[in-house]
Amino acid sequence: MASRQAVIDRSSELEQLLLQSLQNVIENPTENHFHQLRLTIKKIVAHLKLYAAIDPDHRQKILRKKIRRIFKRAGDIRDLQVRVQQLASAPTTSKLARLKKKETKTIDQRIKDFVDTIHTTGFDWVRKSFEVMEDDLATLSINQVAGGVENYIRSMLDKILHLSQAGLQQEKQLHDYRIQLKQFYYNLLYLLQRGHLFRSFQQDLKLIDDLQEELGLWHDQYLLLKKMRSERVKHRHIKQLMDRKEQTRARISFKQRNVTIVFKNVSEYLPALIQNLNKEQGSNAKLRVESAPS
Repeated sequence: MASRQAVIDRSSELEQLLLQSLQNVIENPTENHFHQLRLTIKKIVAHLKLYAAIDPDHRQKILRKKIRRIFKRAGDIRDLQVRVQQLASAPTTSKLARLKKKETKTIDQRIKDFVDTIHTTGFDWVRKSFEVMEDDLATLSINQVAGGVENYIRSMLDKILHLSQAGLQQEKQLHDYRIQLKQFYYNLLYLLQRGHLFRSFQQDLKLIDDLQEELGLWHDQYLLLKKMRSERVKHRHIKQLMDRKEQTRARISFKQRNVTIVFKNVSEYLPALIQNLNKEQGSNAKLRVESAPS
């Protein structure tokens, strides 16, 4: 059925993206290729959470474990690359220059270790893991898949709205909000496109994109500040970055309010989204969809 096929197709798409991203990093370990690998893994992690909502008894321990390991190692490299970029535009001091040189050397060694490991392990685990997931999905009923999709969306909306209502005053709250928002966005974007509601939410999705850009900038500034403090960089340089980070926080607070309204609209459109997924490709099966909350 169509809603089930949409999730299977997403799984197949992400498998190919992961294989291509890993191959790109091996052949040419550029900053952009590491960024694309991290982006692909984030989408897979989001997809696995959707899959778990559909099939709580899923068999994906190996995939989750290996994905987390690659994500962490690629993330460490990516964070270092971003830090070196930021240091290039920071005030020129002997201490910061030494830090940039040290970080660049660390990046080179970690990239070599990463590529060597990927070469050794190969890609069989990717193909086998996604094959298991797609086979499992193919055995599920349309009601189970559609119900799982609806439960996932409602659960994530509740979680994100709860985080936003908490005020996001602490760094940890803001970091959690950033992670949950990004994971949910990947699945929401795909489901809206597949359920033919993308055009209805195109402007709203732009608001989420803008907020995610600010959250990403805040996170980069947060990590650089942490490193500068550990290296005992002069206070005036730290103060400049702290001021920029607070400006970013203010923009996040403003844009986050708009996104909260967007998610309330998503909740109201959810029954239509589920029905559109089900009708796709001529499916005539009837679904019982609860009304959106008032």
